[in-house]
Amino acid sequence: MKKTLIMVVVLSMAVLFYPIMPVTARGEGPVTIGAVGDIMLARRVEKKIMTEGYSYPFDEMKPIMLTADIVIGNLETSLATSGEPLAGKGIWFRADPRLVESLCFAGFKALSLANNHILDYDSPALLETVQVLEKNGIRAFGAGENIRGYCKGQTEGRCSCGFPPLGGRKQQLANSRTAAAGKGYH
Repeated sequence: MKKTLIMVVVLSMAVLFYPIMPVTARGEGPVTIGAVGDIMLARRVEKKIMTEGYSYPFDEMKPIMLTADIVIGNLETSLATSGEPLAGKGIWFRADPRLVESLCFAGFKALSLANNHILDYDSPALLETVQVLEKNGIRAFGAGENIRGYCKGQTEGRCSCGFPPLGGRKQQLANSRTAAAGKGYH
């Protein structure tokens, strides 16, 4: 049953991976962007990676992912050892920071942190995740120490991608214990 479940997850990722239409980079020709959905590295997946190796979750997908120049996704967990579980959530995701090796193996260049689990272990885990990713050459976007970290490349109140910051994310930051204590986000 477990093997079947894992194969379903891998096959689901294959279906979700979709190289987006090539775009033209500033005078350098077309660039192909590949996108995946949620990436879960915590809980049972983390245990399996620790026994099977860092390449485990992406072994089957890597050939497909290599067809894109840039691969992005949504990291649905923090990669941290810091932080305390936020009270009242009921489900908390946090994975060992060493699992960044899995993301590097898969070729991710940028990962969104704008989701409902990045603050499961409060702002220390979020900030550690950003550091771990960026130290390993993966751009983190969608969350950060403040609005500049949340929306890198911000110009005239809009993200460089052209989307305004989402009010729901600001509310999530405001609800953080650290923010409530006046120690975190500005």
